[in-house]
Amino acid sequence: MGHLTLLDVDMIPTTDDVDRWTHEATTADDTRRPFTSIRTGALFPDAAEPFRARGFVEADRLALLGRSLDAPVPRRTPLPGGTSAIRMRRGDLPLAGSIDAASFAHDWRNDADALADIAAATPQSRQRMIVEGPTGWPRARAERIGALAFAITGRAGERGYLQRLAVRPDARRRGIARHLVDDACRWLTRRGARDVLVNTGVDNRAAIELYERCGFVRRAEELVVLQLDSTE
Repeated sequence: MGHLTLLDVDMIPTTDDVDRWTHEATTADDTRRPFTSIRTGALFPDAAEPFRARGFVEADRLALLGRSLDAPVPRRTPLPGGTSAIRMRRGDLPLAGSIDAASFAHDWRNDADALADIAAATPQSRQRMIVEGPTGWPRARAERIGALAFAITGRAGERGYLQRLAVRPDARRRGIARHLVDDACRWLTRRGARDVLVNTGVDNRAAIELYERCGFVRRAEELVVLQLDSTE
């Protein structure tokens, strides 16, 4: 499966764009086999129409939530004892990929390469990981003990995006996700962002309620993920 993501969230592609991307994805070259399925990233309704016109069908529907950053952002929720936050570096992405795999269904998981693409999708990004071990422990020791969660946040102009957040199932309900959301909002505020967006599955009540507790408001518009499967 190939994943097709519009890095410019305001872009509305033409059907010619979709035809070109589909041809590139489904044609073999010297480095890889062709994809037999193509799945888009989250699309606004207007951006989705050219894909639908070329046979893409809905694979998922996402709730879109937003939060203004004009008001002061509260202090970060404290982390549970025995854990600490570290900067997530490129070498940590396989660890993040294992958390992602444990947190999402098979079709929605991101490996290290996909997470690197997510982090590179905006001009500025912040990548944080929560690990076992108190603040000040040697980084290598903390990583060996275990990575519990991560978040990737991006900024483009005055808008921020909470691009990916995952908490290992056995580490949930400890305030870790709330800490990462608060941290992301504070970082975006310092960088001059005026608001922040996040999306999640329309049926993911736990995530929606988390974001609402963090000051996000669900918008009327929803995003869609579309998919095209080969008929051959």
